[in-house]
Amino acid sequence: MPSVTRFLCLASLGINALVLMDLVHPNNLIFIREPVTQRYEIWRIFTSLFLGSGGFSYALELVILYLIAEQLESGSFSRKSADFAWQLIIIGTAIIIVCLPLNTQILTHPFLVALSCLCAALASSRARISLLDMFRVPVKYTPYIVVAFDILKCGPAAAVHSIVGMVVGCLCWWSMWAGRKPILRSLSRAPAWLRSLV
Repeated sequence: MPSVTRFLCLASLGINALVLMDLVHPNNLIFIREPVTQRYEIWRIFTSLFLGSGGFSYALELVILYLIAEQLESGSFSRKSADFAWQLIIIGTAIIIVCLPLNTQILTHPFLVALSCLCAALASSRARISLLDMFRVPVKYTPYIVVAFDILKCGPAAAVHSIVGMVVGCLCWWSMWAGRKPILRSLSRAPAWLRSLV
């Protein structure tokens, strides 16, 4: 398993294990602006991106996170794990900013949709992803599968959060990867401090 993918999966497992074992209440992990800005509870920024739904839904979320991250890190970001980590930081930051007016407290699903959009945009047209070793689906359909999963699980209100993820994922791809001279191509490379860590 590639290093950033491993970190993402372990972060998700660790955060959700704390909640499942009742060591931490979920209210201490969700993104609420006031505690972050006034009491400096900055961990909420990170934990809100990985806090799962619980039960079977969380198992699916973890599988989707693994499949998408592994596809990206072993494909488009092969031997560029620091750049992949940097893209994740940019995507997470953009999701938090866009979700501020919506008062979204758990950002896991917009994050998954954004990653699936980036994965679909960067993958070759023939790339396929295996869903639970039962189905092999073209990667370009993964954003729609994640959105459908959200709508089936949470109803039409979840579509708003999924759309936020789609917008962020598509803008990230368009501004850093699309065309001959993307607008923000310089942001697609990780800074030196992150390269030394990854």
